[in-house]
Amino acid sequence: MSTTSILTEGDTEIKTLKERIQQREELLKERARSYQETGTINYLDVLIGSQSFSDFLDRAGAVTTIITADQELIQKHLDEKKLLEDKQNQAKDLLEKLENFGESQKKLKSDLDIQKKEKDNIMKSLKSKEKDLENEKLSLEEQNSLLNSQDEAIGKAIKLESEKETVVKNKTGSSNSSINNDSNTTISKQAKGAWTAPVQGRLTSTLGERWNKFHAGIDIANSADVPIVAAADGVVSRSYYSTSYGNVVFISHSINGQVYTTVYAHMDSRVVEAGETISKGQQVGIIGNTGQSFGQHLHFELHKGQWNASKSNAVNPLDYIPL
Repeated sequence: MSTTSILTEGDTEIKTLKERIQQREELLKERARSYQETGTINYLDVLIGSQSFSDFLDRAGAVTTIITADQELIQKHLDEKKLLEDKQNQAKDLLEKLENFGESQKKLKSDLDIQKKEKDNIMKSLKSKEKDLENEKLSLEEQNSLLNSQDEAIGKAIKLESEKETVVKNKTGSSNSSINNDSNTTISKQAKGAWTAPVQGRLTSTLGERWNKFHAGIDIANSADVPIVAAADGVVSRSYYSTSYGNVVFISHSINGQVYTTVYAHMDSRVVEAGETISKGQQVGIIGNTGQSFGQHLHFELHKGQWNASKSNAVNPLDYIPL
């Protein structure tokens, strides 16, 4: 039986008891008024006043009936008043239990709401971290393609450096010469030495821990559509669109016998293709905001050796590149 049914049934019983008690009280009051008007009946006088033994028996039976009826009436009245009190106390206890249950339900709901909010915050945080991890995560197919393309580009870069050294030896005074059959023009001012800045702008992030993960390069921001240039002489190993890097170019370099790999990511567009020989300061694209990027900038990586998926060869570009 439901709580509502129990309360309804209890209310009905209490109402019925109250009505019967009220009726009986009216009867008792009426009897009391009758006694006042006629005087108190002396049952002994009634019996003594018998005219005969038969009359005595009749009068004794009548007196017994009246006394018994009055006693039963009074006892029933007392019993039902006690029953009414019990029913009212039961109803009161039930209501108190319901109120306490309601309070406990409110507290339970409040606790559940807090837990749900905490769970939502945790899920939101996990999704945010998952998104951050996906920002620089490459597919297995993409990784394999990059690794395979580097071997050929590194071979060409080593050959390029060897040929350049031969030219330098043959032509005194022509240091820092580079071989480039591409028609693209050099549009950034070349820095002294083997390296130059890949873009003009503001350094916004450096190599190291960022958002609880390793940031394998530096970020350089610029709101203007400035060109991105090769940081050193080399050979383009890959030039393509990546879901994480956006428009990206990978260049293999051989400098003083050491192989390096540079990465230029999130560009708006690319102007070089895989296999091209490229000179320091030569344009490779335009700064942009493609792929998993949150604002126009260049994400630039420098690896001492080949690029790999774990980026274990990443070094700090600021130790090599003048900015």
